[in-house]
Amino acid sequence: MDNIDEIQENFKFIVTETQTQVNRIHNFVKSPTREVYEKALNRESYINNLKTVIENKCYAYIHTHGDLDTRSLNRIRAVLSITANLERICDVCINILEQMDHLVERRILRNSEYAPMFQVIEESLDQVLQALEEAGLSKALHICRSEYILDALYRTSFERLTALLDAGRENAGNCITAVFIYRYLERIGDMLLNVGEAVLFAALGQRIKIEQFDSLQQTLENSGYTGAIENINFQAIWGSRSGCRIGKVENAGGGHMPEHGSLYKEGAPKKILREKENLEKWNALFPGSVPRIFGHHEDVDRASLLVEFLRGCGFDDLIILRDGETVTEAFRVLEKAVRHIWEKTLVPGQIAVDFMHQLQHRCDEVRQVHPDFAQRSDMAVGKARVQSIQSLIEQCTGYEKSLHAPFSVLIHGDFNTNNIIYDDQEHVVRFIDLYRSKQYDYVQDVSVFLVSNFRRPIFDANLRDRLNRGIAEFYSWALQFAKEKEDGCMQARMAFALARSFFTSIRFELNRTFAGAMFMRAAFLLESLSSHGQSGAAWETFTFPPELLYYTA
Repeated sequence: MDNIDEIQENFKFIVTETQTQVNRIHNFVKSPTREVYEKALNRESYINNLKTVIENKCYAYIHTHGDLDTRSLNRIRAVLSITANLERICDVCINILEQMDHLVERRILRNSEYAPMFQVIEESLDQVLQALEEAGLSKALHICRSEYILDALYRTSFERLTALLDAGRENAGNCITAVFIYRYLERIGDMLLNVGEAVLFAALGQRIKIEQFDSLQQTLENSGYTGAIENINFQAIWGSRSGCRIGKVENAGGGHMPEHGSLYKEGAPKKILREKENLEKWNALFPGSVPRIFGHHEDVDRASLLVEFLRGCGFDDLIILRDGETVTEAFRVLEKAVRHIWEKTLVPGQIAVDFMHQLQHRCDEVRQVHPDFAQRSDMAVGKARVQSIQSLIEQCTGYEKSLHAPFSVLIHGDFNTNNIIYDDQEHVVRFIDLYRSKQYDYVQDVSVFLVSNFRRPIFDANLRDRLNRGIAEFYSWALQFAKEKEDGCMQARMAFALARSFFTSIRFELNRTFAGAMFMRAAFLLESLSSHGQSGAAWETFTFPPELLYYTA
C-alpha cells in the first residue's frame, strides 16, 4: 500500500533530478559536449516516469485514506502541483538544449547574462524541499519572486539582441535563437512561481497568488497589524461574481486584530477605490450600517481593502434557515433601515433611468450561456406574432427614455440578499459590497432584491414558499412606499427593472428549465412594455401581474 514516506522519497528524487538537469544545461551552455547532451536527453524519460509515479502514489494515498485532515490533503495537492512544474522545467531544459544546435556563433550568448539567470533558478530549486517541509513562507516567497528577477534579466538580454538585429550587426537567425534560449530561461521563472505558490497553499491552506499575498501583507501593515504574517489565517470566500478576490483574515497568534476578524478584498484599483469611497460615505451618513475600513493598499494594477467582518447571517440564508418569527423580525428591521436611508437621502426632481442599457451591457454574457434565449428571432403562428428579443429590447430602450423617476435616493446598487447581513443579537441589518452604490432610482434595489430571491435554484416546495413569502412582503412594502411618495409610474419602472434583472440572471443559471422561467418573465415584461409604449397611454396606468414574481416548485 502506498504511504506518505514513499511519496516523499520520490518527491525528493524529482527535486534532485531537476536540480541536476538544470545544472547540466547550464554547463552545456557554457561548454557544449556530446556527453552532457546525451546525458540530459537520456534523463528526460526518467523524470517523466518519476512524475507519473508521484501522481499515481498521491491519488492512491488519497483514495485509501478517506479520513485525511485538511492540512495533509493540502500538502499532497501541493506536491502534485510542484511535481508537474518541476517536470515542465525539465522539458524546458531540453528545449534549450535543442536550441543550442541552431546557434551559428555561441559568442552571442553572454555569460554575464545567462549565468545570473541560471543562478536564480538553481538557488530557488535549492529552497523547494525545505520550504515544503517547513511550510515556510519566507522560502516560498523567495521562490515566487525569482520570477520577477528572471523577467528583468530576460528584458535586458532581449533589448540587447533586438538592438543588434535593428543595427544589422549580427546574423538574424543567430539573434532569434539566442532570444529563444533566454526566453526559455525566463519561462522557468513562471514555473518557479507556480512552485512557490503551491508552497504558500500548503502553508496557508488557501490558493493565493504572490501579488495577492504581497497586497494582503501590505494592507495588513497599513491597518496597523503588528504581528507576523505567519500568524494570519486566511480563508478564501468563493462565489464573488465581481472579479474581486475575497477572504476572511483572522489572527492565529500575536498582533492586533479585531475580535471577529477582517474581510480582505482585492481587485482592480477602480473597483476597490470606488468601494472604499462608498464605504466612507455610508459610514459618515449611517454609522455602523456598513463595515469599517481598517486598511487600504493600492498598486498600479491591483488594490485591496481590509474591512470589518460583520457578525450575523446573510439574508439569503436567513430566509431559508431561520424560524418564521426571526424572518418576520428581520424583514421589519430591513424595511425600517431602508426607509430611513431613502428618506434621509431623497432628492426631489426627475431623473432618467437606464435599466435597458444595463440589460444590453450584459447581453453578450447571457448569449454565451444561453444563446437560444438571447437570440430568439421573430416567430409567427397564423396571425399571432412574437418579436425577437433584440427587437423588443431596442423598442423598450426607446420607450424607457420617456420614463423618469420623480426623485432619487442613495441605493445600494447590488441589493442581492447575500449582501444584506442581519445581526439577531443587536437586531440590526448591515450592508456589504457597495461598489455600485450611487444616487439613483430606488426601484433598482427593489427589483434586484426580488429577483435575487426568485433566482435561487431551490425547488423544495416548503423552502420555495418561504422565498415567495419574502418576495411578497418586500414588494408589498415597496408599493406602499411608492404610494406614500405619490410615485405613480413606479410599476412601469419596476417592470423595466425586473425585465433587466430576470434576463441578466439567466447567465448564472445552467438549469435550462429554471433559466427558461426567468427568460419567459423577462420576455413577457418586455412585450407588455412595448405594447403599452405603442399605445401611447400614460405610464401611470401600466401594471403587471404580481404572480410573475413567484416561482412554484
